[in-house]
Amino acid sequence: MTLRISLSESDLELAQFVARRCTDMNMRRGDAPAYAMNAERMQDNYVANYASARCELATAKHTNRHWNAGWWKPEDHHLYADRPDVGDNIEVKRIRDPHHNLLLKHKYAILNHILVLAFSDDITPHLVDLIGWRRGPEAWEEATPPAWDQSGKLRLLRQDQLTQFETKET
Repeated sequence: MTLRISLSESDLELAQFVARRCTDMNMRRGDAPAYAMNAERMQDNYVANYASARCELATAKHTNRHWNAGWWKPEDHHLYADRPDVGDNIEVKRIRDPHHNLLLKHKYAILNHILVLAFSDDITPHLVDLIGWRRGPEAWEEATPPAWDQSGKLRLLRQDQLTQFETKET
């Protein structure tokens, strides 16, 4: 069962600000090779960054942890590449279709991050669905390599393999 989180207007403004800064910082940076292969399927960077920011913020709100909401110059990427999105160890993976599976990198297993699968669309930006979560090492072991990945560093975990979020008592 998906957990739906509501964002306030001020939450949306904060997510917009972070998305704009991320987009501006990466304006001159090219896409990673995995993205370049699917350029025709790519979303506008700001649109994608804004949706990702909403998913990260919703995860932070639900878990009562700090949203790390950062941006940096492309030449400083190596300094922040392993920094989690939320708290000390939560990586939020935003999907564009609510039925997509969790695509994970091997580094999340090594870093022992908790992976959260989330969905947010542009029609109802104040609503974010937290679909489920899984600890990186477990997810990596149970996931399957996608046929299109030549690197061996990516795997897909089905949504039915995720742990469901518990609702908070109000």
